[in-house]
Amino acid sequence: MSYKIITMHKFRDGRLHIYKQSNCDFWMIRFFSEKKYKVKSSKTKSFTTAKEFALDWYDEIRFNQKHGVPVHAITFLHASEQFRLYQKRLIERGERTQRQAKDYGYRIDMLIKFFAKHNISLIDTKTIDQYIQIRTTSSKEYGEAVKFKTVKYDLTALRQVLKY
Repeated sequence: MSYKIITMHKFRDGRLHIYKQSNCDFWMIRFFSEKKYKVKSSKTKSFTTAKEFALDWYDEIRFNQKHGVPVHAITFLHASEQFRLYQKRLIERGERTQRQAKDYGYRIDMLIKFFAKHNISLIDTKTIDQYIQIRTTSSKEYGEAVKFKTVKYDLTALRQVLKY
């Protein structure tokens, strides 16, 4: 399944591209950084709106990049999905039991509620402390407060995902 770029406009000294593909009505945005393209849909059919969105998106990413945030960062949600696949392979090879994987799955589900959109490279002790605070106090999203021992098990699962 291939597509053709029908129309392309270049901005920011040719580093930012706004283009339309033959298989999509929306304007697409891309720029090249760290040896690969970063691509995003503008989710609009209006070129003017897409251009404004693209310039803001590009400027935000470049600002973050100058402050040490990688352009192609991996979110915790993506990393945890990959870790679950890894768990399945460990079960198939007999290196992990179904029960162990299920326990990790439960812990990861709780972690995803908090860390899902966090870039794994930006998870630091401050963020983890916030998670601990939320888990050890009662809330609607996380339910009843849990003991710190339970949170320690969660942190073990967090460490495993980040290590993976």
